[in-house]
Amino acid sequence: MINAPFEHTSLIRTLARQWDLGTLTQRDQAAPDLGPVFNRRTRRPAGSWPVITPRPLDATANDNLGLKLNVLQFAISSLGAAVIDDASDLERDRATVSQALAQMQRVARRLGL
Repeated sequence: MINAPFEHTSLIRTLARQWDLGTLTQRDQAAPDLGPVFNRRTRRPAGSWPVITPRPLDATANDNLGLKLNVLQFAISSLGAAVIDDASDLERDRATVSQALAQMQRVARRLGL
């Protein structure tokens, strides 16, 4: 059991440590590493996985598909493409949420998710 509080920067710190990327800011440098959370030596049996029911999509969610990506969204989308050793289709200053979603769906398919 882990009782330490984690922040969203904990993910950045963990990825930076895993791939020896260095830190981005003092904030992620000070964040706790998620390493202790990922310490299983064997996979959990599928029957023990929690059942997750997605919430219905808000009717206004599609309104954002044409918006340009911010820096973080672009970086995450590019990281997804790099995970599967694929070149990103996205252009930094022109990429939209819709294009990033399509790219991440390709990544998920390649990973069998």
